[in-house]
Amino acid sequence: WNGKQALNDLYLLDIEKLEWSEPETEGPRPACRNNHTTAVVGENIYFHGGHDGNDWLDDLYILNTKL
Repeated sequence: WNGKQALNDLYLLDIEKLEWSEPETEGPRPACRNNHTTAVVGENIYFHGGHDGNDWLDDLYILNTKL
């Protein structure tokens, strides 16, 4: 959320170098959203639900951080 609209960008922070990067991803991308829940389990980040600016979402996406 940038204060006006939901976003679907993804950035990673390298905590050793303190540098941000935008990773390449494969597969379907989630719709833009805010107010979602995320959880990290092992090497996966789970994204669930949220609001796309018009509707509440009930979906689940998984980002594997090791691929």
